[in-house]
Amino acid sequence: MLNMNESSDFKEKVVSSFLKAFSKEPRFVSNQEIRLFLEKNRIFPSSQEFLILKDFVTLDLKLSRKIFSELEVKEAEKHRTKQETFSLSLQKFLQILSIRRYSPRTIKSYRLAVLASQRWFMARKQKFLEDISQKDLLDFFYFLTETKKFSASSIRIYRFSLELFFKEVLQNSLDFRNFYHIKKSEHIPVVLSKTEVKKMLSVVTNLKHRLILSLLYSSGLRISEVVNLKVKDINLNELTLVIREGKGKKDRISVLSEITVDLLRDMMQGKNASAYLFISNQGDGVRPVHTRTVQKIFQVALRKAGIQKEASPHDLRHSFATHLLESGVDIRYIQTLLGHKNVATTAIYTKVANPVLKKIKSPLA
Repeated sequence: MLNMNESSDFKEKVVSSFLKAFSKEPRFVSNQEIRLFLEKNRIFPSSQEFLILKDFVTLDLKLSRKIFSELEVKEAEKHRTKQETFSLSLQKFLQILSIRRYSPRTIKSYRLAVLASQRWFMARKQKFLEDISQKDLLDFFYFLTETKKFSASSIRIYRFSLELFFKEVLQNSLDFRNFYHIKKSEHIPVVLSKTEVKKMLSVVTNLKHRLILSLLYSSGLRISEVVNLKVKDINLNELTLVIREGKGKKDRISVLSEITVDLLRDMMQGKNASAYLFISNQGDGVRPVHTRTVQKIFQVALRKAGIQKEASPHDLRHSFATHLLESGVDIRYIQTLLGHKNVATTAIYTKVANPVLKKIKSPLA
């Protein structure tokens, strides 16, 4: 935002440019000449320069020039049309994602990314997505990286969503190759020790809440996977459960802990096979518990247990993988249990579960 001195200098510069463009007094400058001047200098009704010139001509010089209001009305109508087109394009985009069976969470993320991008281009460039150039696209991703300091995973969401939106909906050939292969920050996952996990579970008195947290850890589930578990997915005899359409729309099997069997049996009692295992206490009594509820359950348990780590429910999944690796389970089996497509993703846990490093003593004694 310009300060008072900068604003005054800018106004003076705009007005001076306007006056120098004509070899006659402003009162003799016609509507058509003003329109041509604005077009030549690419001064649009939504710009600061336009408002400065409008005030100068109509208020300071007290000249009646309808070209300003006419252009504003025309711009407003153009904006309404573009907005309607964008809304239809976004609706088509969401339909494509749904037809291709993207997960509700991914569809939500992509929708928010497209909307946020549209807002940025309107605020910074006064453009709708259908009008942006390759340079505009570069400016936007530079903003995400250098100004917003977005993580590589967040930037990838913008790249995936916009590339698909441009290709499938706008039929636009903008090149996104500059935004491939963005280096990830390799953060070591937060891992709770076995003692911390047991302590946290011991302070949870609500049996349903304790079972939810127990499954996140003992079966290595994501939050979305635990809330979508159904009665038919549990096999108490074989101590396994089926995660249906997990990340990547792939089914997989994971293990159950014997400790959870009695709680699971009680939770399953009286429910039909297609019912969700964990029913929300709110609503119609058939919907699953919300992911935000699980997050709240975890944070309350973490606080009650007096654990100081900045952890999330997903860190129970990290703890599951790390503890299996420490106990000697082959990393390929852990990869299968977690549902990782690439073993390199699972390999991150080797940085945490390294018994050799943990046995090294510091030289400070």
